Amino acid sequence: MTFSGLFGGRELSIIKADLGAQKGIYHRVVVESMSKQEAADLCRELKQIGQGCMVNASQAD
Repeated sequence: MTFSGLFGGRELSIIKADLGAQKGIYHRVVVESMSKQEAADLCRELKQIGQGCMVNASQAD
């Protein structure tokens, strides 16, 4: 599955998150330079297709 249409050409960072032996390793995609509303809209779209998402309020304006 590709998500290029959702991210609109924005710069992405990938962060490896090791959640321990039982949960395993996840890779988190961080999208920079978004307003809080844009981030909420993107999260809603991601959740509609079964992906997890959260807005990091300390980074959003």
